[in-house]
Amino acid sequence: MATNRTIDDTNGDLITGFMPVYAPTSAWNPTNCTVCFVQPEGGQFFDYTKHDSTQVASVPSSVTLNFTGTAIYLFCVVPNTVPLTTTFVDLKFTLDGAPVGTYTHVPDSSSDILYQVPVLSTQNLNNTPHTLIAETAGNSLFIFDFAIYTFDDSPPKVSASGPGLSSSVSTQPTSTATVQISDQNRIPIAAIVVGSISAWSVVAIALVVVLCWRRRSRQPSPDSEIDAFTGIPLVSTFFRLTGGNKSQSATILLNPGAEDPILPPYALTDPFGTHVQTSAQKITL
Repeated sequence: MATNRTIDDTNGDLITGFMPVYAPTSAWNPTNCTVCFVQPEGGQFFDYTKHDSTQVASVPSSVTLNFTGTAIYLFCVVPNTVPLTTTFVDLKFTLDGAPVGTYTHVPDSSSDILYQVPVLSTQNLNNTPHTLIAETAGNSLFIFDFAIYTFDDSPPKVSASGPGLSSSVSTQPTSTATVQISDQNRIPIAAIVVGSISAWSVVAIALVVVLCWRRRSRQPSPDSEIDAFTGIPLVSTFFRLTGGNKSQSATILLNPGAEDPILPPYALTDPFGTHVQTSAQKITL
């Protein structure tokens, strides 16, 4: 998470305890300077403090700030015309030994004093320790008020191509990928085997059902009998003799293609006295 921290000109960084470094120390004046020509309103300063210096001759006045973060902003007091003193501002900035910008203010004819003016804004830095040096670039006034830097305490992101990665880290994804591919191969094979077994089971059950049904359809009725010589089912039925009143039973061959059955001959004497059978009689049912 990114947060802003402040480095005050007098109280420093309340988080890290860092204090600004001024050089040369004799060229800088604190807030309660009584001999300074420029007298800003103390209530306009951040934390009611400031440091000011005017470069004399060829020795620049500088302030050094150390911080860890991704951005830094520097704020100063910028006066316009003040009698008997220099109010021209000409600053240059160096970050980690490289130039990062300049700031110049040419005072107008007014006596206005500008407070908390951003003279430097540097962003998109690595979240690592940095050193910023702000200094005069000639005959210049420098009134430093405070600085703000952005600190990011989020966990660092690990880059696959970054330094410090061991060979075991780079080979680990290969091993994992192999295991995943093996698992993917096993799953379809198991599915195919289960599907094949299920299909064959359905086919076998269907065949058993069909065979049982056919066998049951071929079985004779419980009331029928089988001819010993032809294997054709026989059925018992009743009929009445011609001219008689007594029922007799006979077994008739159920064969649609056969001729009508012929009953065996009866006794010559009809027990009912109505008819005498002398030969085999053909009965039509």
